[in-house]
Order: sequence, then structure tokens, then C-alpha cells
Amino acid sequence: MKPISTKLPLRTWIAAALTILVPLAAAVAQRPELRRGRPRPDEERQTAAELTDTLAQAQGLLFVDGEYIPLPLTMRIEDGRLVVNDRPVLCRSVNEADHPRSWRPAPQQLARNLGLEIATQLTVPQVVVSLPDQPLVVIADPASQCELLCKLAGLEAVAGARPVALRDQLPSDLDVGLWDQWIADFAPTPEFVTRVSAYVEVFARAQRESEAALAATRRLHDFSYPLTLAGMVAAVLGFGHLLSHRPPVGAKSLDTDASPLALRVLNWSLVLVVAYSALDLAWTILAGQAGQMLELNPLGSRLIEDPLKLIAFKAGATAISVGLLFYLRKYCKAQLAAWWICLILTLLTARWLMMSSMFVA
Repeated sequence: MKPISTKLPLRTWIAAALTILVPLAAAVAQRPELRRGRPRPDEERQTAAELTDTLAQAQGLLFVDGEYIPLPLTMRIEDGRLVVNDRPVLCRSVNEADHPRSWRPAPQQLARNLGLEIATQLTVPQVVVSLPDQPLVVIADPASQCELLCKLAGLEAVAGARPVALRDQLPSDLDVGLWDQWIADFAPTPEFVTRVSAYVEVFARAQRESEAALAATRRLHDFSYPLTLAGMVAAVLGFGHLLSHRPPVGAKSLDTDASPLALRVLNWSLVLVVAYSALDLAWTILAGQAGQMLELNPLGSRLIEDPLKLIAFKAGATAISVGLLFYLRKYCKAQLAAWWICLILTLLTARWLMMSSMFVA
């Protein structure tokens, strides 16, 4: 008995393949947008809506064909080409070089990708430049942006700005000669100069704040050691003073104690209170300016931005408190209050010592 063969003849496989491929080829032939990679109408509407939503968040500056394009920006795709504010974008698509010529997307798709790329880059403060037949240029570094915009607008460079190598941030296949020629021939409009002035002012303010933060951090590190040493000495003296002399508890409000020992203990407590207050003030100002702490005191948080006002407030409050306790130094309640205030500020100084070790680290 001959075994039954499970292999199908070759003509059966060919017939099955034709049955599948012929209808598929007919469908592609009837849909030109599928054959050429052209987006369908619903995709085009979705792309237009996406570009509109993204451009609504535009913060950067756009140059098309070397000309500044003011806000608001509008984008559309016409005949496979991206158009921004009625000006065609003639630069090379960002994705064009990533595909072999035989597999390159259709012009409509390349224009869509280019529009989305430009719109996305403009959502943050960046400079985007499109030159004919050149790759898209995106300047993201703030210092480079400021240098380029100041050249184009004819403004002076920001004082203290670090020197930058703008050419190092340009695409490798960009025609540098064409780039330099564009900068030399650029004619700024009053609207462009106004926007650049505001743009540069924001950069200058950020530059000043950055320099101030670096200087504050440097001061904090420079003063950390002497402040820590002074705080350790004051904390040791404070704990020794508090443990050696504790005023009696249970005294009535008008009870007095004018003995030399009681008055000497109160005077030392007030001296330590003044020393601790000075250390707390110095640490607060240095750490606050360096951004290493958050002042939770609602009144102090408003004054910490102005050291002179904070010093005046701290000195005034300390002077009033110490003066009042010294005036009432013969009363037992005043002696007890001075002892407790000294204890609280001693613990606060110990806390500053722990935080100072983290500042140095």
C-alpha cells in the first residue's frame, strides 16, 4: 500500500499566492495615496491640527530663507512643501538623509516631518534657522543664541557672558560661507530688535542670577569652616553653662533673686543668646543665598531676599528681648526664661553644625 503524500504541487502554491496578491495589487492601484506614500485626507487634517496646537506654544525665534518670521506662526503643506506664514521652507528635511533614495518617503511625508520638527523645536526658547538647500539649524545653547541674536540685531553682547564657539553647534554639512553671508546681510526690523532686546534681557537676568548663585555657594563654602568652629565653641560653652547652673523652678511671678550667682548666670545666658543669634543670622543669609535652605518662618522668608532688612529685623528683635530680660534680671521668672532661651538657641546651633557638615560635603 503506497503512503499518502502530504506535499502540495507547486502549481497549487502559485495559485494560492496569486489569489492573495492580485486583489492587493488592485487595491493599491486604486488608492494613489497608498502607492506614493501620500497621507490620506484624515491624516492631513490630523497633521494640521497637531501643527496648530504645537505652534500655539511657540517661544523660540524662527528664520525662513534667512528672514525672521514673527509670531503668530501658521503652517500648512502645499504640493509636498511646507509653508510657514506664506513662505515656503526650502531647507532639507531632517529625515531626508536618513533614507536611501529608493526608499525615501514621499515629499508630502517629508514636509510633514519637517513641520513637526520645527514646531516642536519652537516650543522652548531656541533659535531655528532654515536656509535654502541646507540642513535645518537649531541653536539650543542660551549663550550661543544670545551671541547670534545680538549680531543679527546689532546689539552689544551681554556683559559677563561666557565666550562660545557658535560654529561648533552648526550641522557638519552646512555651508558655512552661506551662513556667514546670511549674518552679514541680515537687515533687522524694529519688531525683531524689540523681541531680541526682551530675549537678551531674560538671558542677562538669568546670567546675573547664575553668577550670584555661584558667588553665594562659594561664600558659603569659604565661611563654613570658621562658622563651624565658632559654633562648636559656642555650643560647648552653652551646654556647660546650662548643665552647671539651672535656675530654681516653681518660683512665683514676683519672686526675686538678686544674688551675684543668679545675676551672673543670667548675664552669661544673655551673652550666649547674642552669640547664637549672630551665628544663626550668618548661617541663614549664606545658606539662603546659596539656595541650600528654605526659610519656613513666614516673616523671615519675606526678608531673606534682602539681607540688610533681615539683619535689621534680627538685631532689633534680639536687642529688645535681651534688653527686656536684662531689665528684669532680678526676677526669678526672667532668670528662668533666659535659661530656656539659651537652651533653645544652643540646640539650634547644634542643628546648624549638622547642616554645615552637609554644606561642606
